[in-house]
Amino acid sequence: QLPSHKGAMPATVVKVSTSEGVPTAAIDGKPTLVYWDICGLAQPARLALECAGVDYVDVRIDAGQAGTESYKSTWFACKASVGAAGVRFPNLPYFLSSSTNLVQSNAILGHVGRTYGLMGDKPHDVEFVLQQASDLDGIVTGACYRDFQGLRTFVENGLAWHLEEWTKYLGDVDFMTGAALTVADLKIYETFRKLVIIEAELGTTTMARFPPIQAYIARVEAQPRVAAYLAGPTYMARPLNN
Repeated sequence: QLPSHKGAMPATVVKVSTSEGVPTAAIDGKPTLVYWDICGLAQPARLALECAGVDYVDVRIDAGQAGTESYKSTWFACKASVGAAGVRFPNLPYFLSSSTNLVQSNAILGHVGRTYGLMGDKPHDVEFVLQQASDLDGIVTGACYRDFQGLRTFVENGLAWHLEEWTKYLGDVDFMTGAALTVADLKIYETFRKLVIIEAELGTTTMARFPPIQAYIARVEAQPRVAAYLAGPTYMARPLNN
């Protein structure tokens, strides 16, 4: 069972285009997630906070126009001040609350999971799935930045092995670590969601050869809090990357 979120409010989305607007402390005392105005590494954390029913602030930084001198300068101009305010190893995404300042997307997910009851009853398995999902996500995201068309080779020749392994790991349970949805599911779900979009653009069909993975995606999206977020005004389906 997911934790109760009676009375939960939608996230407050704050769009930032100047370095002065990038927060160094939790906004209004609420848990605050800071990242680019894209899905990227922060999307699983957004999903986790939504699933937990947390009243949080989702800060989305405009990277500007790619290829220009000012591209991503909003963040780089304030990165040092964010670090000076107490965010060690400042990077995006980062998470601010009244008790914690964190970077690293999986560390943020782990913190949200432990704080709000989204670690299930096998936290060691949750940590494993987070790391394994990061490996696949890194392959996909790296190729998107380097050579999008080069993804075709991976999708057609390498992706099936990964999906076979994930299918075996899932087995006959609903979610990756058992009967309950955890932050690990939200991480691998988002990677699968990206792959569905990428395959639609490439015109490939590797994902379609794995009905258990398709059914898994549908189960995650059918969770009431996930479904409400996907249909709501603060959800962002794209862009996947800068």
